[in-house]
Amino acid sequence: TGYASDYPYNFYYSCWTWCAQYLWYLYEYSLDETYLRKEAYPLFLKLCEFTLGIFEYDADSDSYTVYPDICPEQGPFAHNTTITVSCAKYLFKFTLEAARILGESDPVLVQIEKVLPKLPAYALSAPGKYGVHLKDSPDAPDNLWARHPSMLMPVFPIGEFGLASDEETRKIVSNTVDYLEENCELGIFGGSMIAAAAALLLLWKKNGKKSALIFGILSAVLGFFGVLQATGLLAD
Repeated sequence: TGYASDYPYNFYYSCWTWCAQYLWYLYEYSLDETYLRKEAYPLFLKLCEFTLGIFEYDADSDSYTVYPDICPEQGPFAHNTTITVSCAKYLFKFTLEAARILGESDPVLVQIEKVLPKLPAYALSAPGKYGVHLKDSPDAPDNLWARHPSMLMPVFPIGEFGLASDEETRKIVSNTVDYLEENCELGIFGGSMIAAAAALLLLWKKNGKKSALIFGILSAVLGFFGVLQATGLLAD
């Protein structure tokens, strides 16, 4: 007759936008415009319409926010979870790119272009043991024990943060990796663990942390075994 506060499935807004990434990856791999036009792009538009509907404009912050929101299996009811915001950004970006490729001009694209630049910033912790790091959401405690490293979604697979990022952003990502090394469950969440591995190996190239390399390799191995399961989200 109810649900736990970390399992309210109707507020798992990030799931469909995350799943849609794989349809975009299939186009990037195949460059099949017929597939993009007839199968992927129509779904992208519907998901964009839904996602635009959950974000509301907040005049005080001059941004579009979402509430109630929750990171799947983790965190409290919250505003603007990192995973929801990052997946929404990526969905909007590749939908705009798909429209450009196909020469489409659907009305929803105008809304996307209006909302995308005003999606909220990712939540950051206060300075502490790990320095300033990405958080699950603005409402989550800084020391939240993580079920999975979803705070790294802007790094992988979104690719918003990377080697081209400024020094301050790279430091925040590095601090987030340090935080998650000690505060994240080591489970068989293939996509999520590979996301952690990608970020950790990226940072290995930057600062030579053996612990990051070892943890990253282990994450990749766990992710590989996860891919053998039948769940699409384990196929990053």
